[in-house]
Amino acid sequence: MKKYFKCIISAAMSAAVCLQMGSISSFAAEETPSGVAVTDIQSEIEEHIKDIPYSSFAVTVFHGDETVYTGYYGEIDMENHISSDENSVYEWGSITKTLTWVSVLQLYEQGKIDLNEDIRTYLPEGYLKNLKYDDKITMLNLMNHNAGWCESTYNIFVDDENELTTLEEMVQDLEPAQIWRPDEVSSYSNYGAALAGLIVERVSGESYVDYVNNHIFDKIGMEQTSVAPDFNDNPWVREQREKLKAYSAMGGNVIATGADLFFIPIYPAGSACGTIEDIAKYGKALTDESAPLFENPETQAMIFEGSSFYGDTDTVKCNYGFWNAEYNVMTYWHNGGTASCSSNFLFDPESDWGVAVFTNTSSAVEIINGIPELILGKAKTSSATDAGDTEKEDLSGIYISSRSYHKGILKLLTSLNCIPVTRVEEGKYTVAGIADITYIGNGLYSFVQEGAGSETIAVKVLDDGTKIADMGIMSFIQDNMFIPKIALIAVFFIMAIASGIIVLVKFILVLAKKRKTYKGSKQISLAQLFKLAPIAAAVPMLVSPIGVTKPLGIIFAAASAICAVFAAIAVVSDVTALCSKADNKAKAWRYILNIIWNVLTVATVLVFEMYQFWGC
Repeated sequence: MKKYFKCIISAAMSAAVCLQMGSISSFAAEETPSGVAVTDIQSEIEEHIKDIPYSSFAVTVFHGDETVYTGYYGEIDMENHISSDENSVYEWGSITKTLTWVSVLQLYEQGKIDLNEDIRTYLPEGYLKNLKYDDKITMLNLMNHNAGWCESTYNIFVDDENELTTLEEMVQDLEPAQIWRPDEVSSYSNYGAALAGLIVERVSGESYVDYVNNHIFDKIGMEQTSVAPDFNDNPWVREQREKLKAYSAMGGNVIATGADLFFIPIYPAGSACGTIEDIAKYGKALTDESAPLFENPETQAMIFEGSSFYGDTDTVKCNYGFWNAEYNVMTYWHNGGTASCSSNFLFDPESDWGVAVFTNTSSAVEIINGIPELILGKAKTSSATDAGDTEKEDLSGIYISSRSYHKGILKLLTSLNCIPVTRVEEGKYTVAGIADITYIGNGLYSFVQEGAGSETIAVKVLDDGTKIADMGIMSFIQDNMFIPKIALIAVFFIMAIASGIIVLVKFILVLAKKRKTYKGSKQISLAQLFKLAPIAAAVPMLVSPIGVTKPLGIIFAAASAICAVFAAIAVVSDVTALCSKADNKAKAWRYILNIIWNVLTVATVLVFEMYQFWGC
């Protein structure tokens, strides 16, 4: 009898696990765009993830007004064994920006926002302080991410909610430098989206949080999603969010990162948090021809007609803040990432299919990109245009991303994050061996990366001769000075390591009372010592789970400035000593070598702007 009882319990537990893993609607379409039978979605996902390390994730697949599959996998808190389920909330990250763009389009159709008006019309006078050009910046520039801003040095996360002030203050506090003329270069911008959220607030007369809740969440019944930076517009979401822990799957092992609960001051760019079922409601609304989020269906239809295009073609680059990528169907998408979560959200209004995936595992690319591909089909070469002409530009070379630190103390990292493009044959290239570029005609290329759909690239040359490979979400800028810059960085680090060794040896000699001084030796020793200062100051920035904060940035800038000052003093001292007739002079090669080292140190600090306290 006990044996049968155990069997019954075992069967019941197995059934419970299956129910937790996922549920399939019996009224849905028979097959997904990839050709996977709806009844096989769960087994296909389980097969896909069997060798992938992760903590937890949730996935929803919808078709028309039906949710055909919802699945919950793993544990949101591995230490306390809390499973992912229908009450689990995950942070949307940059998918939040689509709420901002929908809000802008709602106000546009009400005549309250002109998409082609200079945004300074809607902002306090003198609000933008880091503009390089006088050209107007429009709301379309913000939506198309081509207003010209580079990345902000300081990260968009804080660990103390008491640091949250007004949206107007927090957005202004993180204003980055404008590097490019508006319309010239695509450069994905958290700041631009946050600025648009501030404009929504000022134009509507409601706080951004109230506006999104009143005009998006309430309209379509999203009761389990928050958009406030501290999640307090929905106490239930805040309670559930505090249960979620953050993990990393780097190196094949899942480890806690400690980045469990952080806040985003520029919250219109990335603070939404909610259940997977709620985002399915959002996706269904955006594929619904009746356009429940808008007064006129024509406004929603604008999204699918595009807001910017590649070169002189009719190939869409951006869709009023949404991006597109081809699978077996053309999708409109946005992904996201925070200190705790990663996300992906894709939908196709033509076939009415959509997918969303949330996870609390960073670096879980096989989940975030792989599962949508499993549902929507393998990436195919872009059908944007027909081949027939020959390519006019050779794409091979070293590129840097427009979405990087082109100003301020992290400028050094821009050169370290280079993108090598190698020509395989005419019209075909490889990008660091992880993606392929193929010429498809009419000046356009197809960029295909496994598990991420196909995107289009257009090549253009700026007035100063700079070659740009322009994708929708960002541009890649050919860097002809890459080798000199990377050499300067390498020499700087070699000098810092060598200086550390020399200082240690000198210290040992001092303790042994065998240290002999010579003219200028004190200045040389101080310069060697302070070459270590930027390295030491960089360590807390590297280990910080929320990136560079202003206090850390100021410390690094101060350390770099001091390093440059003492290096410059040493140069003067070396030259003076070299030219003197003192009896205690060292050999000439020692002074000459130190002059070269210290000049290179000063050059590194100045070229990479490591001294900039204000950050930009």
